[in-house]
Amino acid sequence: FTAEIYAAFGYYIPYSSSEQAYCGYSVPLSDIRLGDLLIYSGHVAIYSGGGCKIHSPYPGQCVTENSMYNMTLLDIRRIID
Repeated sequence: FTAEIYAAFGYYIPYSSSEQAYCGYSVPLSDIRLGDLLIYSGHVAIYSGGGCKIHSPYPGQCVTENSMYNMTLLDIRRIID
């Protein structure tokens, strides 16, 4: 999901969550911006604002928006400055 969204805006990132965890650069929670990647164990989402994320929970499921804190956040990665 995240790779397809970024590709739609002309940015290439790998498809695997383990590779996306090293894309761009890490930013602190205090500096989070819309569009930053939220890195979880085996999962990546996109920050949508207001403490929420958009993501595809499982292959074949609809894209949803929910709290970015309902899973253990490992890192925040910025791709677009």
